[in-house]
Amino acid sequence: MSTLLENAPLLGSNSSNIIDEENSRKSSPTPLLSRRNNRSNRHNPREVAVKAAPYGLVALLVFIVSITCIILFLPHNRPEGKHEKEIILPQQLTRNIFAHLKAFEKIAQYYENDTIPTSSIPLYSSKIIKFFNKSMKSNPSISEASTEIFDEEENYAYTTKRPSRSITAGYNASALYIISLLKKNTRCEVKLQYFKVPIWEKIKEAELNVTFLPDNDDDDDDRHKKGTVTYQGGVDFWSMRYGGESATLSKQQVVIIPESGCNENGWDKVKDKIALIQEGGKCDFWKAAYKAEQKGASAVIFYNSPARRTLLYNRVRLVDWKERDPLMKIPVLAASYSLGQLLALSKEIKVDIQTYTKITVTDTFNVICLLRDGPEKENTLVFGAHLDSVPAGAGLVDNASGSATLLEILLAIERADFKPKNDLIFAWWAAEEIGLLGSRHFIREAMMSGEDEKIAMNLNFDMLGSPNYVPFIHKGEDAPSDVRNASIVIQNVFEEYFKAAHESYELIDMLAGSDFLPFLEHGIPSGMMHFISGVLTGAGGRKTEDQRHTFGGFANAPFDPCYHQACDTLENVSEEAIGVTSQAALYAITKFAKKENGITSSRTEVW
Repeated sequence: MSTLLENAPLLGSNSSNIIDEENSRKSSPTPLLSRRNNRSNRHNPREVAVKAAPYGLVALLVFIVSITCIILFLPHNRPEGKHEKEIILPQQLTRNIFAHLKAFEKIAQYYENDTIPTSSIPLYSSKIIKFFNKSMKSNPSISEASTEIFDEEENYAYTTKRPSRSITAGYNASALYIISLLKKNTRCEVKLQYFKVPIWEKIKEAELNVTFLPDNDDDDDDRHKKGTVTYQGGVDFWSMRYGGESATLSKQQVVIIPESGCNENGWDKVKDKIALIQEGGKCDFWKAAYKAEQKGASAVIFYNSPARRTLLYNRVRLVDWKERDPLMKIPVLAASYSLGQLLALSKEIKVDIQTYTKITVTDTFNVICLLRDGPEKENTLVFGAHLDSVPAGAGLVDNASGSATLLEILLAIERADFKPKNDLIFAWWAAEEIGLLGSRHFIREAMMSGEDEKIAMNLNFDMLGSPNYVPFIHKGEDAPSDVRNASIVIQNVFEEYFKAAHESYELIDMLAGSDFLPFLEHGIPSGMMHFISGVLTGAGGRKTEDQRHTFGGFANAPFDPCYHQACDTLENVSEEAIGVTSQAALYAITKFAKKENGITSSRTEVW
C-alpha cells in the first residue's frame, strides 16, 4: 500500500487535468473512432503481462537449471543426511592443518640435540597417564599441553643433531600432542598400541682395506706384500641397514657364494671368512645374510649387478619383524660392482673391515582413535597416516602433512556432529620409516583378536604437501586379485572428487612403500593419496615437462627436494597442495563413512 501511494500523482494535479479534458470534449467533439484509437494507445496491464510471460518463464527455467547444475556437478563436503552442518570451509581446514604443522615443527626443534643415547628410549607409561589426568582436569590449551610435555625432558632420548620426530627423538611428544587433542575434542576411545622395534644407527662410515699378496707367500711376512688399498666408504661400499653391530675384522679371507646365496651350495668353506655374494637371486638379502651368519661367516659383502649404478640400500632384516625375531650380528656391507669383481677375481687377498653401527630394540606405540557408534557394526573403516619422521629431519611433508590432515579432518567432523554409518578407526602409525612396523603390528593384533574380519577398507595418507607436487592416485587395478575390484572403487571415489573440483591428477602404480601395504597383503581393500587408494604428491621422483605444463612447478626437479632431509621443514610444505589434498581426503572419508553395507564379506566389491 505505501508503495502505491508514493507512486501516485498529487490529487490537485489530477483534478485539474480531468476538468480541462472535460471542457475540451464539450467544446470540440471527437469522432468515436478517434476516441477508440486514443484508448487503444493506452498501456493495457493485461496485455503487457501476456507479452512478458514468456520472458519470465525463460528466466525461471535458467535459474532452475543453474541450481540443478550446482547441486549435481560441484563437489560438496556436506555429508549425506538431513540437517547436518557444513563440516568445515576449505580455507579454514587448510589453516587448521598448518597450525598442527607448526606444532609438529616446534616439537622437532625441541629435539635438536647432540647426545647419542646409550640405551633404548623409555615410554614412561605412568607419566603419559598422569599427563592425561592432569590435562583433563585443567583443560590446558594446546600450547600449555605442549609445554608440559616438553618439560619432561628426561623422558626422551636423542639420536641426532638435527631436529627430528623419529622414534627415538620427537615421536613421543608428537603422539602426546595428538592424544591431548583427541581426549579434549572428540568422542574417541583412545588406545595406545605398544610394540617393540629395532633401531639401527650408523655412527660413522665403515672402513675397508684390501691387502694384495704374492701367490703362495706367507701373508704375515710384510716383505712380500704387494700393497694395501684403502677403499672409500660411502662411494665404493657402505654398511647396509640392519647389517649387524660394530665390528673389527683383520686379515679376512673371501669366499664366493654362488647363485646369490639362495641355495645350499658353497657354504661349506665360509666359516670365519667373508661371504661375497652378488645381488640378483630369488631369495632376499636377509635370507642370504642370515644363512651366512648361521654357517659361521665373519661378515657378508653384497655387491652390485653390472647394471646397478648406486650402492644397495636394502634392510637386512625380516620384513615383518616383531619382538624376539632375530637380527643380524655380523657386519653386512654393500659394495660396487667393480669392488665386488676385484674381491672375486683376486686369488691372494686379505681384507680388513671396521664398522661403526648399533642396533637397539626399543618400545614405541601407535595412537588409535575408535569411533564405534555406527549402526553398521560389521564394517570398520581404517584411516591412517604415519606420524614418525626419519632421524635426518623434522619430516613436515613426510609425513606431518598426512598426520595433521587426518587429525584436523577428525576434529572437523566431530565439531560438525557428523554421524557415520560405519565404525571408524583413525590411526597414527609409528615406525613407518623403519619398515611399516606400526601398521604391520596393527594388522597382526587384529588377526589375533579376529577384528581383521570387520575391517572393510583402509585409506592411507602420506606426503600430502610436496612443494613441486603432482596429485597422484593409486591405481586399484594393481591390487591383489581378491581386493582388486574394491580398490578400483576406492580409486574412483578420489577421481570423482578431482573431476568434480576441476583439479588435474595422475594415476600411479600401487607400489610398496607406505602403510597401505600390510592391509593389501592381508586382503583388505586399500587406497592411498600421495598428495591418498589413496592420493600422493610425490617423493624423490622428478617432474616431467608434460607434468609441468599440467600442474605447474619445475620440470626435471624432484617433487620434494627435501625428501628425508633436514630441510623438510614448514617452509617445504605447499599450502596449495594441502588445500587440494585435504579436501579430497575429507570427501573420501565422509563418503565412505556414510555408506551402508559398503563392502561384501569377500571384500571384492565396494557398494
